[in-house]
Amino acid sequence: MENAPNPVRRVNLPCKLAASIFFYLSACGAESQTISNAEFFFDTDPGIGNGTAIVISPADPITFTSTINSTGLLPGYHFLFIRTQSSDGYWSLYEPKQFFIQQSITEAEYFFDTDPGIGLGTDIPVTPFFDSGAFISTISTSGLIPGYHFLFVRTKDESNQWSLHEPEQFFIRQSVTAAEYFFDTDPGLGLGTTITVTPTLDQLSFTTSVPTSSLTPGEHFIFVRTQNEAGKWSMSEPQGFYIRVNIATAEYFIDTDPGLGSGIPLAIPTPDDLVAINPTITIGALPNGPHFLFLRTRDATGKWSLYEPQSFVVDDTLPIGLLSFDAKATDDHHVRLTWTTATEINNDYFTAEHSKDGINFTDVVRVKGAGNSNTEKQYSTLDRHPLHGMNYYRLKQTDNSGQSSYSKIISVEMGKVPGLSIYPNPVFEDWFVDFSGMDDNERLTVEVFDLTGRKCLEEKATGGALLQLSRNGFSRGIYLLHIKSGGGIFFVQKIAFY
Repeated sequence: MENAPNPVRRVNLPCKLAASIFFYLSACGAESQTISNAEFFFDTDPGIGNGTAIVISPADPITFTSTINSTGLLPGYHFLFIRTQSSDGYWSLYEPKQFFIQQSITEAEYFFDTDPGIGLGTDIPVTPFFDSGAFISTISTSGLIPGYHFLFVRTKDESNQWSLHEPEQFFIRQSVTAAEYFFDTDPGLGLGTTITVTPTLDQLSFTTSVPTSSLTPGEHFIFVRTQNEAGKWSMSEPQGFYIRVNIATAEYFIDTDPGLGSGIPLAIPTPDDLVAINPTITIGALPNGPHFLFLRTRDATGKWSLYEPQSFVVDDTLPIGLLSFDAKATDDHHVRLTWTTATEINNDYFTAEHSKDGINFTDVVRVKGAGNSNTEKQYSTLDRHPLHGMNYYRLKQTDNSGQSSYSKIISVEMGKVPGLSIYPNPVFEDWFVDFSGMDDNERLTVEVFDLTGRKCLEEKATGGALLQLSRNGFSRGIYLLHIKSGGGIFFVQKIAFY
């Protein structure tokens, strides 16, 4: 009975052209029914019961594999339709599946730059294959002039239809046959000093010795260019360099420049363009406070350098002559502290101290002093746990009697802590402290304080963890986040809660 309610509801069809097809069919909505017949057709419905029969064994549900022949179909897109009939004579709706009939590619050709016409290119031998594939062919470029070109490839199918051509740009290179150099001023193409090269394609590398004995001291430029087999010269490539002169004399002065050549002379052991000296500087009866030491040199041509300043502090309350005290951030988020003394009297030890506000200081490390010395001494130590943001340092000197004095206060600003991030800021809901980039063995404590100093939160974590924290319990306002490790607080940041 045609056009009856559909008793078959499910067709699961992965279709392959002229191949075995797997089916799962089920009669739904009717009791004691089985699927007794099945048929298929392509593209146009011939009418119920007029399709090509599919042999099945009546059942419900049924699973079968069938080979469906597509012979006679034209190349292009098609639809396969399948329907079934139940044991009481009702036909299902059909289930469509789209597929494509491919054509074989039978010929291929190529041409360079200009199209000679379809079928008039250079033949590429190919074995016929379906409409997508890959082949390898050696294509000669002899006869092409140096420069940019286009290669075009197109194919023909079994119905003699040619494809659009596919372009590929390439470059015909030329050999470099000559090279030359000159200094500062161009003498003209081909008039530079010849560099011996072995002809090669348009890239080459070579090593050559270039004499500079005729150049005057100072800054110069060397230019190199090459010539190709067609006789064309490249652009010249400049490289700056400097002809140095030996340092002949040196002098220093403190605070005020007495004029070139009027400073206190320093001995140069052996004239050279780079010298190292370790002089003893007499500071005389300078008043207490900060001062500057200036050093400059004169070369063999009589030219004076700019001077090099170095700050130091004179404090006769200290049993040391402190020439310098500096703090610099390192790449691994530490602070390197260095200081230099000119003299030391009964000096027991130094204590490097740290502060987050420049007022309240704590000890960082103790360094043994030289006792008594009238020669320059250099010291260095490391603060491994500086804070995020501004850090303040001072040097405490303690003598053998236990008396202490302090240096000036210096500061250094630290950027982000590697492997640590806090977000979002400001906080509206949950917020996160991410330690994912830090050492898994690091034991960490997160603390949050309000501006009165009251601790509002404390959480423990380890390196590599992502700590999720709640907004609940915080009033609207600004708070201070502290992060501590075994070495103490190493990160301080303001957090805003809204």
